[in-house]
Amino acid sequence: MKETARTILGREFELYELREFYATWMISQGVPESIVNTLQGRAPPSEFRILVEHYWHLGMRS
Repeated sequence: MKETARTILGREFELYELREFYATWMISQGVPESIVNTLQGRAPPSEFRILVEHYWHLGMRS
């Protein structure tokens, strides 16, 4: 990953940049900031538990 970043960007890639990009992208797609904050660890664990138990339904969709 570092080698590819040096080739394309001319510098090493910081993982923080990926986190920042993903948060910006999610917000631009209409994801509520409260969910983005929870996914990025800016919310207490109890809020994350509520998100997973009530709103996050992973599985096969038909």
